[in-house]
Amino acid sequence: MAEHNDEMDTTQGAEPSMLDHTQTMPSEVKDLMQQLKSDRLIKIYIGEGIQLEPYQVSEALLTSSSDYFVKALRNEKTMGSEVGVLRFPEDGPAIEAWGSMLFWLMNKTLPLYSEENDLLTICVNGWVLGDKYLMPRYQNAIIQELIAYFKDETLPNDRDLINKLLRLSPAGSGIRQIIAEEVIFIMHGDIFPAKERIKPSELETEVKGSGIAASLLDAFTAYKGKDESEDGYLRWKGPSTTENGAASQYLVVDGVDKFEELSDSEDESDDDT
Repeated sequence: MAEHNDEMDTTQGAEPSMLDHTQTMPSEVKDLMQQLKSDRLIKIYIGEGIQLEPYQVSEALLTSSSDYFVKALRNEKTMGSEVGVLRFPEDGPAIEAWGSMLFWLMNKTLPLYSEENDLLTICVNGWVLGDKYLMPRYQNAIIQELIAYFKDETLPNDRDLINKLLRLSPAGSGIRQIIAEEVIFIMHGDIFPAKERIKPSELETEVKGSGIAASLLDAFTAYKGKDESEDGYLRWKGPSTTENGAASQYLVVDGVDKFEELSDSEDESDDDT
């Protein structure tokens, strides 16, 4: 009769360790999971006033989304600020855009807005906020949201809203180009009766340093050069969509606008010659 071995065989049927599972994870996923083990909530104050209540956001969520927050929290002690607290007093007017950005941070999708004026204004304000805090993925999500919107809708024929969107969007940016092209589309297309269309004299093109006139001129040039056989002159109004890269020129690359990147590379090429 074989002797019974009371020792347990630990090599048979053993569960693989957690360490074994994490070995195959991408480095950024492993870094995030490591952060979550000791994560803390950061208090974010938006605007000014003694009655402000903070929004509490995961430190790991903030630092995985933006280098700005990485540096801000890394230097929180040396900069003399409160530990675990970030304050943005100048962003009070952009509180709705902050709400949209925090929603995107949590869900990786943009919130739904029932009013188109709210959607357009918050998208532009949100893009600017993403630019300020180095969040190109969030900016790209906004650009794609606008392109999806303009595939089926047009800008409202609203002078105040149009001027507001042009003022808010930075000169030379992809979001400014989209707004400018849509302005030209409703001014020169047949969407609205000729007598009701917004007129060039109603546009605030003389704001110093805004670049609005140049943006509209570029958009008008694109409109005049359109292929009449296409359904609309903008790339996303025809059969082309974001899926095949047709709208990629409006997206943001590594935290800078793609137009700026292309311009810089062209300048370097000129210098080489």
